[in-house]
Amino acid sequence: MNILLIAEGEKTEKQFFKNIGKLYLNKGSVLHIFSYKTHIFTLYKKIKEARETFTETIRTLREIAKNDPDIEILNNKFAYIYLVFDFERHDPNFGYDKLFDMIKLFNDETEKGKLYINYPMVESYKDHSKFDEDDYCLRDCAVCNGHNYKRQVNLRGYQKRLKDYKKEDFNGICRLNLIKTSRLSDGRQGLLDYEKYGLFAQQEKILSAVKEYIESKDTIPILNTSIFFLTDYFGKTFFNEIMSEK
Repeated sequence: MNILLIAEGEKTEKQFFKNIGKLYLNKGSVLHIFSYKTHIFTLYKKIKEARETFTETIRTLREIAKNDPDIEILNNKFAYIYLVFDFERHDPNFGYDKLFDMIKLFNDETEKGKLYINYPMVESYKDHSKFDEDDYCLRDCAVCNGHNYKRQVNLRGYQKRLKDYKKEDFNGICRLNLIKTSRLSDGRQGLLDYEKYGLFAQQEKILSAVKEYIESKDTIPILNTSIFFLTDYFGKTFFNEIMSEK
């Protein structure tokens, strides 16, 4: 079974999900990573242009693929499609309406794909202090460009090298972000149940909560939703396993 991950960047996202693929997926599942190499608003423009005739994700990507490895990836048949992009609040083309539109379009991994947005960007995966829940739930950052945030998170974040991450690290990241998403979305505290997950972890609801947070505090809450790939893919058993860990 082939799984397609469409990532904004070429380096961090690739390493992050390659590690996840090696640690979690069985031999019958292959994770293919297509690097889009630019931000979500460029993809939004492409999708808007294509909507008059089609919205088929793979066909749109084939139009922008520029090298043989990318084309080879897109020639596969995919059972699931996921998209991982950064929030890009500082970008001149930023617009909440655009993000909500993208979330509405990309809301099913078995069809056009499911979109995950990281706040403020993918490096949020390590912006925590040794998996401290209370600390992580309070973490935010100013609206700034990617270079400034990367420098900040490299100083205050988890120092383990990404290539050395094990399952316990990814499980911990997932747990932190589930708890923070729940608190942002509906104020729930502590451990969660799977039945509520589908409600508080909807990307549209998360974006609404982030928007409200920014308007109230003028800072961006740190949140990595791309790790929910694991929860969405493996379901209730995985959810219960990581929420019972300490």
